[in-house]
Amino acid sequence: MEGKPILWLVSLSFDAPEREEEFNKWYSEVHVPQMVEIPGVLSGTRYAAIRTQPGQLKYLTIYELESEEAIDSIQASPEMEEARQDFRARWAPYVGERTHAWYERIAP
Repeated sequence: MEGKPILWLVSLSFDAPEREEEFNKWYSEVHVPQMVEIPGVLSGTRYAAIRTQPGQLKYLTIYELESEEAIDSIQASPEMEEARQDFRARWAPYVGERTHAWYERIAP
């Protein structure tokens, strides 16, 4: 695929403090590596907010994608569906809110 790299930002809140350590271990060691194996996903990095404003979600994952064209192929891939199902089966009851946004670079 050709084009400019795209950043895919996934933010979420986690509503089960007693399982948060387990969730973070799984997300960092299983989910992100699983996502990076999807064709078109170049990398994935996780962050946790240290200072927030009202309404801001605690966790952020930034994936770098090959191009804007890769968005649709990633979303429709069997690997993405497998990652979605695994996430839902393990963590859906504990995730309060989740947002997705895609960004293209517009300046150096």
